[in-house]
Amino acid sequence: MKDILHDGSHSVRASSCICFTKKMIAMFTIISIMFVGIGIGYVLRNLQFLQKIEKSTSLTIFLLLFVLGISIGSNSLIINDLGRFGWQAAILATLSILGSMLASFLVFHLFFKKGGKQ
Repeated sequence: MKDILHDGSHSVRASSCICFTKKMIAMFTIISIMFVGIGIGYVLRNLQFLQKIEKSTSLTIFLLLFVLGISIGSNSLIINDLGRFGWQAAILATLSILGSMLASFLVFHLFFKKGGKQ
């Protein structure tokens, strides 16, 4: 296959550009669907039906996480390399959680705390 870009150090093939474009389209489609849902939810936020969806949304997310866990557990490539990448993933996850907790603590105390000292 012919290179469509070659600058001496990098070359890109037409097939990789097509694959990249398809992935970009899929990503923007998913994000667009999410934003359309946000817009519809905002417009219809006062309907009683939508107030009850929150519990089913949480259950659906738990189910998706469970199925993701089954998928990861059944993938021998991931399980075999878990020892190699496990510590990096654990450290990254721990630092991400701590950073999120710190950010939420700061936002709460800077923007949502009412009155004086408590």
